[in-house]
Amino acid sequence: MSKWAVAVLFLAVALGLWYYLSDKGSSSSPHVHLDIAMGLQRVANSTAPAYHRVAIGYNANLDLIVHAADMFRALGVSFPPGITPVAKDHAQLDSLADLKETFSFYAGSGSAAERYVSDSATFQRIIDAAVSVNEKVWHLGGNAGLMANRFAQEGCDVLLGGVVGDRLAKMLDSRVQIAREVVKNAHPEANDKVTDEIHLIAEYAIGSMWGTLISPRANRFIIVKDETNAVLQPLEDFHEAIGVFSPSLVVIAGLHLLEGKDAEYRAARLMDVVDALDTIKHHEHGADEETMGQGHRFESPVHLELASIGSTQFMAQIGRTVVPVVDSLGLNEQELGSLYESLGGTNLPRTSFRAPQVDTVVEALGYILKNLDIWDDSTNPRKGLRRLMRVHFHCLTFHMVVQRTSGGWSDGAVSVAAGSLAASRQACNMVDVDVTLATTFKVPFVMTPSSKEQDNKFATKHITADKPVATWTEGDWTMHVAPVAVCRHP
Repeated sequence: MSKWAVAVLFLAVALGLWYYLSDKGSSSSPHVHLDIAMGLQRVANSTAPAYHRVAIGYNANLDLIVHAADMFRALGVSFPPGITPVAKDHAQLDSLADLKETFSFYAGSGSAAERYVSDSATFQRIIDAAVSVNEKVWHLGGNAGLMANRFAQEGCDVLLGGVVGDRLAKMLDSRVQIAREVVKNAHPEANDKVTDEIHLIAEYAIGSMWGTLISPRANRFIIVKDETNAVLQPLEDFHEAIGVFSPSLVVIAGLHLLEGKDAEYRAARLMDVVDALDTIKHHEHGADEETMGQGHRFESPVHLELASIGSTQFMAQIGRTVVPVVDSLGLNEQELGSLYESLGGTNLPRTSFRAPQVDTVVEALGYILKNLDIWDDSTNPRKGLRRLMRVHFHCLTFHMVVQRTSGGWSDGAVSVAAGSLAASRQACNMVDVDVTLATTFKVPFVMTPSSKEQDNKFATKHITADKPVATWTEGDWTMHVAPVAVCRHP
């Protein structure tokens, strides 16, 4: 495995910290579940990680975590028993009514979501209510901030491009350098006081009742009004500091926080991101196979981690500007459905992404890769430049890695196994786990639709203790699927 590719798997570990969740048990024997989980650990541990210098931007914040029921009670918002609340998805929240309707839409299916609050008074009222509850926890937050600490805990030297105030700075690992501090000698104005941003996380348990709605799984609803991360304020300092830090891997996240801005501003800022990424040393896709084999194909690869976005137009902007110019992409089921729909996908309804099956994910990713002109290497206008070669999908029941076989990537089975185990290792140390993904499933041929294993052009795949990662190849693309070992009692 290339010296930085192993480090990418720890990205999934960092993201796994968001999902300390339980789910309904399946009918299979618990011994089978444990055997599969042990098999996943064997695969994940088959390659020793190489520690690296990792640069991560662009968002960091304080997370205020409360029980959703406590928050609504403090706000005076009720869900009367026997009454079905209006469940409607709002791209952004302008009022408490919008909050209740959007929360109901996602909590009713147990799906994660994040929404921007446009009205300052409404946001402050929500924060005041959350601070007033007895049970609350303050944590380091923001995808970049969380990943920075997780990479540091794995032995990496980390550069963090994020808005970091006094309280947040105390939560960072000692191996994390703040980009603003790295470049402040060249910019005296960078010594201005920085205030931490607060993101509110309203959590709920499996079986939580909201009127007649019952959450089928535990999850969280995130509420934000972020005025510094929302303009990608750390962007310029971060990329200037990259030149000093010389990372072997670059991870970017937080683009979703631009959603509260108008379309013109978002488009301009996304182009700033693209321009900044073009300054990072990249691999040349025209490199010969001998050079690739010597490990020289990649210098500083870039991974983009998506997050929840309500606006189809904005997701399309990201999909058509930033996604094609990164090396690797990470996303969950909601983000996959949003990206698929925003790029014109119509065969799969949005509801199929609430608790997606493997065949749904395969079909959606196949459509996205084709639609972004990443499919055909010979006709791609960015041939020889940085472009998407790998996708890591993660949801509550399974992880999937799709990567171009000739793209210089090492065994994706290790990465997908480590990602699928992350939450369980943290939440219950792999004790009393359940595997809810069916151990036999079918997947469509989307990379090579003319192939046939069966008359309906579907292939049957199996997951066993001996082979806990299902792997198959179509053309120049390899797919790896691993079940998540869910803690029964996290």
